[in-house]
Amino acid sequence: MIMIVDTTGTALTWNSTDPEGDAITYDVYFGTDADPPMVSEAQTDTFYILPTLSSVTVYYWYVIAKDSYGNITTGSTRSFTSWTNDPVELTLLQPDNNATETGININLQWTASDDENEAITYDIYLGRNNPPGQVLSGFTDTIINIDTLSYGVTYYWKVIAND
Repeated sequence: MIMIVDTTGTALTWNSTDPEGDAITYDVYFGTDADPPMVSEAQTDTFYILPTLSSVTVYYWYVIAKDSYGNITTGSTRSFTSWTNDPVELTLLQPDNNATETGININLQWTASDDENEAITYDIYLGRNNPPGQVLSGFTDTIINIDTLSYGVTYYWKVIAND
């Protein structure tokens, strides 16, 4: 089984019962080798909180369950691939925050970068209320001309970047 998981806030989980109702402890094996090392011994929880993972890395894990009478069951080895989806870095360029006397024909402009080099689309919000309502969705440029503003009115704007 291959799963793709985020690199933070991840836990391994499993279910287990003993037919006689005996207490069970678990040895957890986890790592980047197909035969991973033990990382937790004789724990009673059915989960293991992972450390921060490296991005785009295959990890392997399995659990050995033991009861108090020496019965041992080894689970199958599982694997998953980690990934990191860092947020897009976005900077609003123009007009300046709290700008006045900008005219009724302006450009909204911003810059954006994505560490994973994924395609970026933008949702643009512009309006007289704060927060402003959405004007355009799925926009791909980093500049848009707005020529429908009114004199003497305060406008609010924001851009949400999606990768």
